[in-house]
Amino acid sequence: MTTIKELVNRGCVEVFRRISMKRLQKNQTFETDWYDITNYVVTWPSITESFGDNTLLGDFKVASTSLVLDNSGQKFNDENNQNSLFYKLYFRRLTKIKIEVGYIDDDNIEVEGLVFYGVFYGNTKASDKETITIPTTGLLKVFDLFGAKGVAETSTTTQGMVSRLYGKTQGGVDLLSKFFEGSSINPDADTVVALTNASIGEDDTIWDKIQDYSIYNFFIPYVNNSGYFVWGNRTESATLDWEFNANNFTYKNDYPINVISIDTIDDGISNYYSKAVIEYSDGVYATSEITWTPGGDSTVDQYGERIYAKTALDLTAAEAQLFADNIVNNTRASRNYEITTPFIPTNIKSKVKLNAVGQETREYKNCFRLGESKLNSGDYLQSRSGAIDIDDVFCKVIKIGYNINSLTIKYLMREI
Repeated sequence: MTTIKELVNRGCVEVFRRISMKRLQKNQTFETDWYDITNYVVTWPSITESFGDNTLLGDFKVASTSLVLDNSGQKFNDENNQNSLFYKLYFRRLTKIKIEVGYIDDDNIEVEGLVFYGVFYGNTKASDKETITIPTTGLLKVFDLFGAKGVAETSTTTQGMVSRLYGKTQGGVDLLSKFFEGSSINPDADTVVALTNASIGEDDTIWDKIQDYSIYNFFIPYVNNSGYFVWGNRTESATLDWEFNANNFTYKNDYPINVISIDTIDDGISNYYSKAVIEYSDGVYATSEITWTPGGDSTVDQYGERIYAKTALDLTAAEAQLFADNIVNNTRASRNYEITTPFIPTNIKSKVKLNAVGQETREYKNCFRLGESKLNSGDYLQSRSGAIDIDDVFCKVIKIGYNINSLTIKYLMREI
């Protein structure tokens, strides 16, 4: 079968788009098979998912979108309408959605690119225009539907608590794992934080606690292309997944020009903390900070002191200290690049390379200009100009915005 890389590099290939659903039955189980609703789509949605290091603030960006569907036959009215696909047997809200986008190769075989899993969520809006707009959010949102209280709070680890939360039941009925195709909790078997005093507040949702345990361990939660709930480290993939080339230039790699625009470049100051303060008991704190002397060319000289603070009463003094050290040791200012590309699917945490050198200075072509020219791969001297010069910069993908209508992608990637 042809690979995604081969199809994208070739250009002018056929794309497939498909939306399917699994309805939630009244007995709180999902129907077995996916039901194709592609023919009802009026407008293809845009989807953005983000798990950047701003998640230190507990602000995980769960993907969300809206589906605009043809409702002229009342097929997407609620379960009380006899013409509805949900009539009597199913709940419309929390119906599971799968959106697939990919390529078709020379043998007419689908080559998968994006697979997004979500649920119908929020206030559905119908109109006399015979369409219906159904808010849809990523599967992680279901963790916010239920309180965390009731899960065992005995001594364990962050991994143990995430497993307990994922498997929570009520009256012997599964609450959450039914939404996912499976789970992969700490797949790389990384060292996790011990929780001697694991505790859950009365007002804590399952999502609140998963965010806490993710921050303690410097992990992220996400849903992969197979529909699995994954809770694992933030480390970029070990191998290079893609090379992005911008501007009219021949690069020394196997990829063509595949960037539509370099939209923004920032210094990534918000990624950096010089000090972490963790309150683990009322008025008692664990701290970690960069040792610095003014004029010593430190990051604090350049960016000032940035302090991260959090209350974590379920940690002991030692556990809180490890948490604080983790924040200071794993955050740093590094450039962020936002680019727009054709439909080139990679994943959160993918390791990629970015190239975007300036345009050729035509009036000086094949001339050497001191301080500006450099040797190019074509064995001749050449001058380049332009606002940016990005040459073989390795990055980690931290945010992806898919426009399924225009088949373009907006990436945010962080230099590594």
